[in-house]
Amino acid sequence: MPWNKPVLGILSLMALHASSADACSSCGSGAADPVILNPLEPAKFYLGLNLSEGFQTIDEQGMVRKDYGPDRKTKLELAYAHRLTPHLFVSLDSGLGENRKGSRSQTGLTDATLNLRWTAWLQDVTEPWWPQVQFVLSHRFQTTRSLQDSRELNNLDSFGAGYDETFAGVDVWFGMLPVLFGGSFLYSQPWEEATRSGRLQVGPTQKWIGTVGYKPMEAFKIIGGLVQEKRGGIELDGEPSPVPSDKKSQDLFLTLETLRVEEDNVRFTFSKKAAFGANKNATVFRSYTLAWMRTL
Repeated sequence: MPWNKPVLGILSLMALHASSADACSSCGSGAADPVILNPLEPAKFYLGLNLSEGFQTIDEQGMVRKDYGPDRKTKLELAYAHRLTPHLFVSLDSGLGENRKGSRSQTGLTDATLNLRWTAWLQDVTEPWWPQVQFVLSHRFQTTRSLQDSRELNNLDSFGAGYDETFAGVDVWFGMLPVLFGGSFLYSQPWEEATRSGRLQVGPTQKWIGTVGYKPMEAFKIIGGLVQEKRGGIELDGEPSPVPSDKKSQDLFLTLETLRVEEDNVRFTFSKKAAFGANKNATVFRSYTLAWMRTL
């Protein structure tokens, strides 16, 4: 396929990870689509349970401040992926969240995301230095209340970004070597949204993801990586925020996953947001995700 085919559309955060003995698609991480189809899989169902805690706020000067939002967040995430062609599949995910502060809590739907992945170049077991190249397109729909429209103390009723956002990116993965590795670059453009405070326009995001992995046995993999995210500042009714609002975050993640062919698989991911380096206008927290996947 031509390398210069235009990439149109939309992407959900994307990352790389270890492939199986056969050439396979990247299979998710702490910064990617939750459900991924390997080349011979027609469809897959994903069920994930996530817990996030230890929230702290980093201000525009990089200083850590107390976070006045929820103490703990949990999310039950459902996703489904379906193959359209040998090189293209689509997935949809959403979920139900709970925010808790002390003895108070609120539940609500989370934003839904539609994702497309097109594999332009497959891996080849006879050519270990031949990478997999994927283009990922996705769109996140604003389907729930955000911080901008929160009506509850400590933002307990906020479960989404508050605006639609369109993503596009490319993923390069070397999965046929003893040590698996790769990287991806993602770009997103938020849509303008009307809020109680006025028309909100959030700046675009650039995200770099680097991943390395290892398979200690055929049916098990370990991958880890780092994520650097930069987002432009916000505007309200066409006016830039009087306080610097551009964002910088540097995160870490570690994923353990089984790789049993034609059986159910499980995945555990630990991630730490704003974990290292210089961060700005970001939120520090740790996150644990346990997921179950079934190929249909």
